Amino acid sequence: MTETGKPIPEVAEDLGIHPGTLRSWVPRARHNGSPSPDRPVAGPSPGGRLRESERAELERR
Repeated sequence: MTETGKPIPEVAEDLGIHPGTLRSWVPRARHNGSPSPDRPVAGPSPGGRLRESERAELERR
């Protein structure tokens, strides 16, 4: 969404999740260093390991 500029409802539908869920993830992802047009990619956060399900979701994208 931050990379494509698509609106949250459209991305949520593509992912098969509720738009409210995605809305709650966006600020958290930005805080954790997710790429966005106005912020560089940060390195891994100390102790911030991905769960296996999160890693699999990122690999699908």
